[in-house]
Amino acid sequence: MFARAATLASRRRVASRAFHTFRAVGEKAKQNEFVDEEQLPGVPYEAAGFHLTKAEAHKPPISIICVEEHYSVPEEILTKYQLEGRGTGYPDSMPMMQYSTPRMALTEGLRERIRDMDRGNIAMQILSLTGNVTFTDPSNDILFARDVNDNLATQIKDSDAPDRFRAFAYLPLAQASAAADELERCVQDHKMLGALTCGQVDGKFLDDPHFFPLLARAQSLGVPIYVHPSFPPLDVMKTYFNGLPGALGTLLASCGFGWHAEAAIHILRLVLSGTLEMFPDLKIITGHHGQMLPMMMQRMDNIFDGLLPGSRTVTETLRQQLYVTFAGMYTLPNVEMAIKAFGVDHIMWACDYPWLPAEDTKGFFGLLHDALHPEDLRKIAQTNAQNLLGIEISVKEEKREVDIEIERERRIKKKKAKEMADYERRHPPPPPPPPPPPPPRSGGAGGAGGAGGVFQMGM
Repeated sequence: MFARAATLASRRRVASRAFHTFRAVGEKAKQNEFVDEEQLPGVPYEAAGFHLTKAEAHKPPISIICVEEHYSVPEEILTKYQLEGRGTGYPDSMPMMQYSTPRMALTEGLRERIRDMDRGNIAMQILSLTGNVTFTDPSNDILFARDVNDNLATQIKDSDAPDRFRAFAYLPLAQASAAADELERCVQDHKMLGALTCGQVDGKFLDDPHFFPLLARAQSLGVPIYVHPSFPPLDVMKTYFNGLPGALGTLLASCGFGWHAEAAIHILRLVLSGTLEMFPDLKIITGHHGQMLPMMMQRMDNIFDGLLPGSRTVTETLRQQLYVTFAGMYTLPNVEMAIKAFGVDHIMWACDYPWLPAEDTKGFFGLLHDALHPEDLRKIAQTNAQNLLGIEISVKEEKREVDIEIERERRIKKKKAKEMADYERRHPPPPPPPPPPPPPRSGGAGGAGGAGGVFQMGM
C-alpha cells in the first residue's frame, strides 16, 4: 500500500512539474499541435505512467463527451411566434462567426455536425439552447419552450446518429412552476439530462425565491442546472462597456470578460444566499473552468468566514455541488487550476461548438494525454459526465473513440521526422569530391590503346 502511495505521490510531483513547463509549450497548444516528450523538461514520460500501462491497455478507449454544445431555434418556430433571430453583435468578419453561423442550425440529419465531431474524435454532444425569450402573453412562454424541446428531440431521433446526441431542456424561466413542469416532461418523455439557464431573467438570479420550485424539481429528479453566462443588464452595459471602438465594448461585455464575471456572481449568489444549503443535493454546472472562481476561492473563504448561512465554506460548497467544463477554453494552466480548485472528479469536457471548432478537441486531448494520468484524463473526457448525467456509451460510439496509442504513434513518427530534418540541417553533407583526372592515353593517336586507354563512341 505504501509503495502504491509513493508511486501516486511521485506521479503527482511529476505532473506538477509538467504543468509548470506550460509556457514552453504554449505556442504548441495554441496551434493544436502535440507536445513531444522532450518538450516537458525534467518529466520522465514513461516512468511517470503517462503512457498506457498493460493494465490500462485492456480498458476500453476513452470516449469524449462534450457537455456544452449549442444550436439555434429553427426558422419555422421563430416564424410561428413572430420572432426575429437576434444577432450577437459580433462582427461577421470574426473567424468565430464565419465558422459558427452555418453550423448552428440542426439540419440535414445533423450531418455537418457529425462530420465535425468525427474530425475532433468526439463521441457525444449534449445540445443546449442559449438565450431567454419572454412574451407579452405568458402562455406563449410555455408553448414556445415545448415547441423548442419537442423539435430538438425529433431532430436528434431522426438524425444520422441519434446515439451520439443528448440534450439539456430549454425552460420558460419567467414562470418557474411551469419551468419545473417542463423540465420534468423533458426528462421523462425525451430523456433530457437537465436544463440550461442563460443569465438573469427579469433581473432575477437563480437564488431568488421565484426559482425555488424549479430548483426543488431539479433536485428531486436528480438532474443538474447548467448556469450559462449572458450579457449583463443594460445599465451595466452602459456604465462598464460603452465608449470602446467598434465591437470591442460588446466583446468585452460578453465572451471577452464580462459575462464570465456575471456567471461567477450568479453562482456565488447561490452560495452566499444559502440557496445551495436549502437544496444540498442539487448539482450546478458552469463552463470556462469555473468562470474565474478558482483563483478567488481562498480569498472568499477568508472574507466570508463565519458569515454564511450554513456550516460550509464557499470552497466546500462549490466542491460538493459545482461541476465545471472547459467550454472550449483549451489552455493547460486553466485545467491545472480547475483540478486543484474543484477536484478532478468535478471537471468535464466541453467544446462550446459551434462557436469554437470541434476539431480543436483532438489536439487538446493529445496535450492532456501528455500532462495527466490516464485515469484522470478518462474522468474528465468521459466518466465524470457519465456519472453525473447517467450517460451510456453505445458500441457504435466506441468506433469513434480516441485511440491513444494511434495518436502516440503518430506523434513519435512526427518527432522522428523532425529530428531527422533538424540533424540534416545542422550537419549538411560535405561537398562532393572533384572528379578524378582522366587516365593517360597509350598506344598513340588512332592506336588500339592499352589497358588504360579510353574508348570513344563515334557519331
